[in-house]
Amino acid sequence: MKEWPDRESPIQKVDYATTSGKKFDLFFKRDDLLDEHVCGNKWRKLKYNILNCQKEGIGRIMTIGGAFSNHLSATAAACHAMGIGSIGLVQSHSLDPDNPTLSFCRSKGMKLINVGRKWRKQDSLNLVRDLGAYWIPEGGSNEYGFRGVGESISSAMEDIGFDTLVVSVGSGGTLIGALEVLPDECDVIAVSSFSESSIRNKIEELGISTDLDRIVFKDQSHLGRFGRYNEDVIRFADDFYRKYGIPLDPVYTTKTMMAVDDMINRGDISNQSKVLFLHTGGLQGWKGFAYLHSQKRMPGFISN
Repeated sequence: MKEWPDRESPIQKVDYATTSGKKFDLFFKRDDLLDEHVCGNKWRKLKYNILNCQKEGIGRIMTIGGAFSNHLSATAAACHAMGIGSIGLVQSHSLDPDNPTLSFCRSKGMKLINVGRKWRKQDSLNLVRDLGAYWIPEGGSNEYGFRGVGESISSAMEDIGFDTLVVSVGSGGTLIGALEVLPDECDVIAVSSFSESSIRNKIEELGISTDLDRIVFKDQSHLGRFGRYNEDVIRFADDFYRKYGIPLDPVYTTKTMMAVDDMINRGDISNQSKVLFLHTGGLQGWKGFAYLHSQKRMPGFISN
């Protein structure tokens, strides 16, 4: 049985200059550096799920995601590295053979099953039972995923003792994992790629004991729907990398950093705050972005 690698990510201080010229100290928890293919919050969310799968003696993992899913890509890579079989349920109209994310999943031995967009959770659980697989929900957001995220946040608290956390929100697992370990006095800025109301509901359903008033939900940063972009997103990601050497992804972290920039300019974040930005990875998303928008300009670090 292979062991999960023991790694920890660094914290990088950035002397940030906002788009209006204001100076601000930011700290980045560089979970994007944990692994080339299983990076960011996917490393955190998959760790204890895979360890539990091994403990239960199950030989393959089944999970679900969209056609360009960071989670599917990371799960395929992690399972391949750990010697575990993998099955990916793809919520898409087809299994495009040229899709770079799905091609990568296949290269790591993941069996792909197209289930369409009307697939229900119970359908997945029925298939898991029939195939004898270990189930990981979309985004890796379950108790094991929360535990892994909590480790990252706890490590950062020990290192720098921040008082404000900035986190990108998709399935909600990273935010929930952070809330389980954050002290009550720590503020949270949650930038959602979806409507924030669903995240509030999920927190309440799970019974997470936290004061929701300490969370600033920025739900307009998704530009209208999941995965939408404009030229400002590309330009911001390119400029940010040129200035600070930190690559951001097109769906989550670029839009999150744009929201932070706006909040600093508006004075919504005090320059007395010690702000930690949790880098959740997702950089493989640029491959799908370039595939879908081949005529558009990409940030300079993509060609590197």
